[in-house]
Amino acid sequence: MIRFIARRWLLVVSLVVLPFVLAACGGPPPVTSWPGYTVQGNTAYLASANQLVAVNIAGDTAGNALNGWPIESANAAIGFYTNPALGPDGKIMYVGTEQMNGNNGQVVAYTSIERGSEIRPNLKWSYPLTTTDYIPGNIYGAIVLDEDVLYFGDGKGAVFALKAEDGRPYWPAPFNSKARIWSTVVVDEEKVYAASQDHHLYAINKSNGNQVWRFPNDGTEIDALVGSPTLYDGTVYVGSFGGVLYAVNADNGQLKWSYKAEGGVWDGPALVDGTLYFGDQGGNVYALDAASGQNKKWSVKVEGGVKMTPLVDDGIVYVGTDRNRLYAFKAASGQSIWPEAYKAREGESLLVTPVVTNTTLIVLPSLAGGNPVRLIGLNKNTGQEMWLYPARQQ
Repeated sequence: MIRFIARRWLLVVSLVVLPFVLAACGGPPPVTSWPGYTVQGNTAYLASANQLVAVNIAGDTAGNALNGWPIESANAAIGFYTNPALGPDGKIMYVGTEQMNGNNGQVVAYTSIERGSEIRPNLKWSYPLTTTDYIPGNIYGAIVLDEDVLYFGDGKGAVFALKAEDGRPYWPAPFNSKARIWSTVVVDEEKVYAASQDHHLYAINKSNGNQVWRFPNDGTEIDALVGSPTLYDGTVYVGSFGGVLYAVNADNGQLKWSYKAEGGVWDGPALVDGTLYFGDQGGNVYALDAASGQNKKWSVKVEGGVKMTPLVDDGIVYVGTDRNRLYAFKAASGQSIWPEAYKAREGESLLVTPVVTNTTLIVLPSLAGGNPVRLIGLNKNTGQEMWLYPARQQ
């Protein structure tokens, strides 16, 4: 179905075209994964293409990699995908992988991650551990660490739970939705919530991997759910390719309300002070009343489709598009605060929710041109570049 194709369009193009082009050159296809990063203290841990990089994001050395980094994947056709998870002490990192010429992913755990370490990060374990373990598909969503257990979905439609200490399965078997899961799962005290391309949102028992409920479960047909849900105060918010944002009761899977946007809705909204902020692929950004889902407070038009959950920080909404633009709006009114939108390189897409640290907005673009491993520091008040990783060539 066409609806399924739009979600990783960069990946799809790579999988279909590049293997044929590069086969004649005798080499494996290059890794062109959707990147991600996690910030801890003054360091951003970046997973992009075939590299893991720890980048300093503060002070005079902002934009420089730390000693011992980057780490490159052992196989040229294996890439690191989306946001890594860090252990509570910041010394262990967990990250998923994707296979450019297949659909077999891994979870890898690295030690010696702490900032300033002169020791090169070392592999602690990788899952699957044995030939009898369930083999995950490509892992596109972030690895979620909760109470010493790692949760994630995969490209074959399964949701896994692994023990963080040694990578051994925590559930008797993965939960199977029977269709691809591209999004990050979310967890609360009792359940794991996963959006599947089989057109359903699932709530899974956190302890044993059994289904608690699925939405919808009354025969209603909805479009594919491809983005990550948002969980807040007993409600799960999830968008569909059909352009509908759903608010679902986290206890029983019953619909609370739905809102029809102008374009397809990708990731879930940000929720701050009773207002939902989200975008659609038609280039609209919305501020919506969270209680009713009907009172649209404002909407603005942007250039390109929105595929990220916006960041709301200190009364400002930051949101990027798939046409290399990043915008900053007042959360109360939708009024722009920058002289103009920030523009990344031609061909890049801004698909990853940014992070604010002090006055710096950390921005991660998706692929363009020769170097897909990139990180950008912007002044959050003006949108001006402060530093780049890697540094711009003189």
